[in-house]
Amino acid sequence: MSDLPQIFGENNIIFIPTESSGTVPQILGNGTVSFTPTESYGTVCPKGWDFHQGRCFFLSKSELSWNKSMNFCKEKGSTLAIVNTPEKLKFLQDITGAEKYFIGLLYQPVEKKWRWINNAEFNNMYVDISRFSGILAASRD
Repeated sequence: MSDLPQIFGENNIIFIPTESSGTVPQILGNGTVSFTPTESYGTVCPKGWDFHQGRCFFLSKSELSWNKSMNFCKEKGSTLAIVNTPEKLKFLQDITGAEKYFIGLLYQPVEKKWRWINNAEFNNMYVDISRFSGILAASRD
């Protein structure tokens, strides 16, 4: 598996790197860091971050493997994003553009199925794995 940027999601803080040499950025979420409101959004997101449905998202330039991305998120009190609504999927697609990013989806070889990092079963309701090229990426380690 090539390194790709990442998408982090469960926390209130989210980071995302950009693709430039075979790796992909990240989106983080579910943090508890305090920030002052930004002028552009009037939210509690730091400057340069995007706000969506109570969460802050940041596109990071760091390029890491899926596992390193997951560990990076944990160090920040976050996780890779769980795309559980069509609105979140559209938002993430809008801010990532044509870049590829990791999300919190992992293939379980014993079960032969995909699961979200929160152990919820992937039902393909909001994310079509066949459409990941250029939009989002998952890990099949």
